[in-house]
Amino acid sequence: MEYGLVPDTRPPAPRTPWRRRLRWRIAAAVRPVRLALGARLGGVSRHALEEITWL
Repeated sequence: MEYGLVPDTRPPAPRTPWRRRLRWRIAAAVRPVRLALGARLGGVSRHALEEITWL
């Protein structure tokens, strides 16, 4: 116990299921395409649309 640190005794976090990780990866890959398409169809800049969607 150097420097008064307490060891972390929490159990390890459960792994995220592979299907959820895959879904997140696909969503991250599709997001720029969706933003570009939405900006073009909406007639706004992609940057402006990105700012709006993060609210």
